Amino acid sequence: MDRSRWTSCPSRSAGIANWLANFVVGISYLTLLSSIGRSATFFLYAGIAIVSVVFIWLRVPEAHGRSLSEIEAELRMSPVAVAAPALTSAPASASVSRGRARIGGDRDAH
Repeated sequence: MDRSRWTSCPSRSAGIANWLANFVVGISYLTLLSSIGRSATFFLYAGIAIVSVVFIWLRVPEAHGRSLSEIEAELRMSPVAVAAPALTSAPASASVSRGRARIGGDRDAH
């Protein structure tokens, strides 16, 4: 498997997403500030950040200690199978762990 294919594309995508988000905040900040106020603008941006973190937590697979083929297999699964592995008809040996690292570096118990 070509490792450069798996490292360069996500890096470019993350950079583009970062610059686009920065652009949207920069363009919308003064308009929101004048129309809804300082506190509401802050809480709007905070809400968007929280929704983003929840989305990433639920949809982006844990990559630590896993091979690229395991990650690719999980990403190719249907959204229902990733979100609710108990509802799939796949054998238990085909399921992939979705454990997440906690703050402080601890791993979830499996």
